[in-house]
Amino acid sequence: MAREARKRLDWRRAVGICSEHRGINGEAVDAWREEVWRLMRARSPELHREVLCGRMGLRQAEHILRERGYTLDDA
Repeated sequence: MAREARKRLDWRRAVGICSEHRGINGEAVDAWREEVWRLMRARSPELHREVLCGRMGLRQAEHILRERGYTLDDA
């Protein structure tokens, strides 16, 4: 239960951090956030920590993951 609560808090923090990435189509932006978040947690714990700490936005994390050869389909 505590782990689930922690996951929810992580997600809320990430959404707050990347709020500058709101687009015209909110659903598409939400789907993008969720995919980047999943990929980052699965493939790059260090980027995950950077985003949680507020030192990096999701857009920058996505760019780094793409440079490493990952795509959103890898999530």
